[in-house]
Amino acid sequence: MKKQKTLLIGFAAMFLVFSVIVLVICGISTYNIQTKIQSRHLINSMTDVSEYICLMMEEDGAEFAFFQDYFIKHPDTLRITTDVSDWADTEAEFFEAFHREYPGRTLESDMDYSEMSDELQALCVVYNYKYWTHMMLEAVDKYGLEYVYYVTPAAEKDSIYYIIDPGPETFEEDGKEYRKLGVVYPEDPAEHRNLWKTWETGNITDGFDEYDNEYGHTYVFYYPVVIDGVKLGMVGSEIQVDSFNKGILDNTLRQLLFIALILIAGEAVLIFLVNKRYISRVVHLSENVKSYGENKDPAVAKTIDEDNIGNDEISFLASQTSSMIREIDSYMTFLRSTTIELSQTKEEAARMNKLATKDALTGIRNKTAYDEEIGHLKMMMDGGLKKFGIAMVDLNYLKKINDTYGHEKGNISIVTVCKIVCTVFEHSPVFRIGGDEFVIILTGYDFEHIEELNEQFINTLKEVSNDKNLAPWEAVSAAIGYAKFDPDIDKDIESVFKRADEAMYEQKKSMHAMRE
Repeated sequence: MKKQKTLLIGFAAMFLVFSVIVLVICGISTYNIQTKIQSRHLINSMTDVSEYICLMMEEDGAEFAFFQDYFIKHPDTLRITTDVSDWADTEAEFFEAFHREYPGRTLESDMDYSEMSDELQALCVVYNYKYWTHMMLEAVDKYGLEYVYYVTPAAEKDSIYYIIDPGPETFEEDGKEYRKLGVVYPEDPAEHRNLWKTWETGNITDGFDEYDNEYGHTYVFYYPVVIDGVKLGMVGSEIQVDSFNKGILDNTLRQLLFIALILIAGEAVLIFLVNKRYISRVVHLSENVKSYGENKDPAVAKTIDEDNIGNDEISFLASQTSSMIREIDSYMTFLRSTTIELSQTKEEAARMNKLATKDALTGIRNKTAYDEEIGHLKMMMDGGLKKFGIAMVDLNYLKKINDTYGHEKGNISIVTVCKIVCTVFEHSPVFRIGGDEFVIILTGYDFEHIEELNEQFINTLKEVSNDKNLAPWEAVSAAIGYAKFDPDIDKDIESVFKRADEAMYEQKKSMHAMRE
């Protein structure tokens, strides 16, 4: 066995070196490829979003021109709340008021915007501001950009007037929080060449403004808004290289982890086969020869002949040896030795299989175990199972915790959420399928009482996140969403998973909106 272990260690070391080389090559190539692909994608998104919003502004024509002119003249009298999601209600309120005050008249056809009463003009500007801000926020979320806004040159030299700013400063008045309007910032032409060139020429430029600010290294693209031959302003879209590169690095590391798991599994199987087919045969033959030397029992020859397989050098050596040994007692010893080794191999295989399906950080089952469970669930569905569901839990602000306090604190946040999930859903299997994502397979009691358990989970998270005695990484916050299998709309388990994920994502957006 000592010889066998020595050979196995040698093979394992060789496979380890091979794995490291493969992972390094895959990591470098994957990172470079993803960087190029994502870079092209984001640049296209910046230009497409800016162009699309500009075209919509130009289609609004006179209305948008009126909005901008009024906004610049009356920023101090306008009051716009931080929440712009009610833009449609504000629009409806404006048109209802317009038709009450000017029945039978139509804007732009027989009446200019400037002819409206001061109250209606202000209401029109408010709903336009909310609408365009909402559009830009949606573009940021949909296309993975950092910031989209609308500006025009200010009266001050080398300064920009921010007309539509989705993330402005705020102030309080009469107990309400409002957006600070009419903000002007200096923009040095030497640092923002493309901004000023776009304005001066009224055409898009081939390049981007690139600079460092408090948020990191930033790329900015500008698209001019021209209505009836008059330059009104520019739509700017931004991406930040630091967060962009970190996202690519995270994706690369996750892919490398997946490749590493495949390599480890493949090499484990390969080592097992090499050990079984070659190393163990050499070791067994050596042990039998030793037994013959000690006991002089020729029955060992029968054991060697029965264990002798293949047509290689090991088989030839065994055949030559068996001609000298003919003792039966050693055959029984060999069987006992083989039984022990097989038992040890099975125990080791069981241990490795358990480790392969266990999440190292939280101790619960991992993505591999989840995939196996889904396979079992599909078989149960084929057998008639209809009462099951899936719940998704996603830890909030993990990136912020990692960036601010370090990954060790981030791991504490993950473990804390995991314990809460397992406590609330104690009757269901819980899986960690990603860095901050957990899945619960709902059956039985948890399926029947999911509404109460969902509420219990939300209330527990509220208590934890609002506990001032806890550290920031312990006062965790998480979003949850669930879906029950509905044979009328769900064709498979993936459909249930998707609906649960969408429900979780909707709660996450709601939580983020409340936080903002």
